[in-house]
Amino acid sequence: MKDLEQLVMLLLGSAPGPIPSAEHLQKEAFVLTQVNPKLSNLLRFENHYKGPYSARLQEVSLDPLYYEQGYVVKADGKIEMTAKGKKQYEEMIGGASGGIYDDIVIAASMVRHMYDRLTVDELLFLIYDTYPAYTSKSNVHDRYKDPDTRRRLATSLMKKDLITQGRFKELIANV
Repeated sequence: MKDLEQLVMLLLGSAPGPIPSAEHLQKEAFVLTQVNPKLSNLLRFENHYKGPYSARLQEVSLDPLYYEQGYVVKADGKIEMTAKGKKQYEEMIGGASGGIYDDIVIAASMVRHMYDRLTVDELLFLIYDTYPAYTSKSNVHDRYKDPDTRRRLATSLMKKDLITQGRFKELIANV
């Protein structure tokens, strides 16, 4: 569990502000495991009614044991690093470049920069389109097959400068 809590701490510490929701934590951690194959051994995701999901990640996000009081889930669902957590994070990464977590922190920062800005609907839309193998148990995937919904979500992603014109065309064509 320590490794999973470290992953949560790395995600939280890699960007200012809280992670917007439990769905964001799940999907951001999932994308991070896709970007950094070393992490895929640490965390297994399964098909779930809202895409890739890890019960272990959910458990450590709600009740950290190793980084006790390092982060909390707020009433609005945001996952926030505490002042104690910020100190723990600095100790964990060592404060110097060349550390063992540098590559993960850089990747986590890029993931957070993009995915924190998404609504849950936009997040699921992109995850399902990019990783279709995780749609099999979904109870929301069918709504993303609707051409009007796809166009609305793709347009929103374009307005946020999160996708290119080419990706926009791919998203509205993939029905």
